[in-house]
Amino acid sequence: GRELTHDDWHSDELSAFGMLLSGAKISDIGRPGEVVIDKTYLILFNPSGTEAVFRPPGEPAGSPEMWTVVLASDGIPLNTRYAFDETIGVPSGSLLVLEV
Repeated sequence: GRELTHDDWHSDELSAFGMLLSGAKISDIGRPGEVVIDKTYLILFNPSGTEAVFRPPGEPAGSPEMWTVVLASDGIPLNTRYAFDETIGVPSGSLLVLEV
């Protein structure tokens, strides 16, 4: 994957996309002056009428070995695990949230 461009957002050909929320990239400082680090999530959106296939990120997500499903709107059981180099099929019209 890659970061979406302005043209991507207006393309009729692209409908499914993913968003990485890296807990290591939080810019807040906690009390007393501790760096805040949280969990990392990958959110996959597929509003299209067909299954979309994603390959989860490696390096930008801290090079995880496994991703775990923590929320699925259609058909994928919670706690399903995917290796970092495994493709993930997201059913049509669904949302999938994975955690490192």
